[in-house]
Amino acid sequence: MSKTEPFNLQKERCKLAHLNLRSELHGEESSPAIDLKFEFDSANNLLAKLHPDLRATYYCKDQNRELIESDHLPALRFPLLDPTIGWKLEVPRTLLRLHVEGGDVVLGGGKTNNFKLTMKEGGTVNWSFRVQFSKPDPVAIAALSGLLQQVVPITLECRDQDDDEGSGDLFAQVEKQTRAPKSEARIQAEAMFSGQGAPVDQLPATLATPEEDPDFQEVKGAGQADDVVDAEYVPPAEGAAAAEPASNVEPIGRGRRGGAKRSAGGGNLE
Repeated sequence: MSKTEPFNLQKERCKLAHLNLRSELHGEESSPAIDLKFEFDSANNLLAKLHPDLRATYYCKDQNRELIESDHLPALRFPLLDPTIGWKLEVPRTLLRLHVEGGDVVLGGGKTNNFKLTMKEGGTVNWSFRVQFSKPDPVAIAALSGLLQQVVPITLECRDQDDDEGSGDLFAQVEKQTRAPKSEARIQAEAMFSGQGAPVDQLPATLATPEEDPDFQEVKGAGQADDVVDAEYVPPAEGAAAAEPASNVEPIGRGRRGGAKRSAGGGNLE
């Protein structure tokens, strides 16, 4: 695949056809992993994402119907050829977003492979591909299990291993966040809001603040909500002299005391 045209999808409506939970070895340690198979239909011009000559290899113009010169290629060039082909491509860096109600389900640090294409008469191509992730988020697994055999908009970002490597780009940051372990504060928040919700009178007044939790940062010396200072106005004692006005305030329209009005340049106006 050319680096200038990676296999990306932007809110493409895809069917989550299969979900496979498994374990894989990292050295001597076993860790969970997940495989997701997606399917969708597209026009055959999307074949250019894999190779610029792929469409013209399998499709041609319909000589019986094409009266106007165009680049539309709806007819199968070889109708007796098996219409399903495999494309041996593996993209080592994949970021997947499933756009569902209640917020996106995001998985990062995966890879995309096992492409299969079925060419159909009329110019439609059925795509299927697999996305694999190691150590997926348990919350994401639960959300994905409820989407099995459903059509959902997905955004798929694929990059080669050496693209933007070490540059700290947003793609790498999201990958890192999706693979990072959850803090205790996030676990408490997800447990609190994941269900239908509790009655207001049963909600806790506040969440506990775990010690050394990076999601909680206490401001040293900050006052509490109940630290209210009461202030009381004390009138001056009876018979006390009233405060005199400031002597350096000059009324508008009058000259200086004992003198005439002066202009901005210093001259007398009277």
